[in-house]
Amino acid sequence: MKFGAIFKRGANLLKIGVAARKLRKSTTKEQHHWAQHYLIELLGQSRGLPAKIGQFMTMDTDDQALRESLNNSLEPMPFEEVVELISKAYGKPWDTVFKKLEKSCKTASLGQVHFGKLKDGTEIAVKVQYPEIATAVEAEMNLMGWLPKVGPVAKWV
Repeated sequence: MKFGAIFKRGANLLKIGVAARKLRKSTTKEQHHWAQHYLIELLGQSRGLPAKIGQFMTMDTDDQALRESLNNSLEPMPFEEVVELISKAYGKPWDTVFKKLEKSCKTASLGQVHFGKLKDGTEIAVKVQYPEIATAVEAEMNLMGWLPKVGPVAKWV
């Protein structure tokens, strides 16, 4: 991963840390609600590990709006990029493998899922990994390795 991309991921993690601090320091119900939604939105926009953390944070909550905030902040790849990645993975044009592939998708932390049909009519779901997400996750793991080994971080190591 290029230095600029690592720097950008690091700066984004810092922004998330500031948002988490605002959440922890909130004193009113309104501040807490705003800070929680802001943090979840930042986590979703970040993809990779931060988005995965956002998924865990919203998993057992009754706050449907919080889950929607995360889901709405996960920006899908353009369909043209998706079919290009699929064609590259199969080594041939995507439409020679699939009868149909929906443009709409379900976004997630590491990729997105498109539903469709194979040429024989079998219904399928295709998960397409975001480009460079593996190196982004690796960079985030490296950045976390630089953190001081105190508090919760000490428990992770």
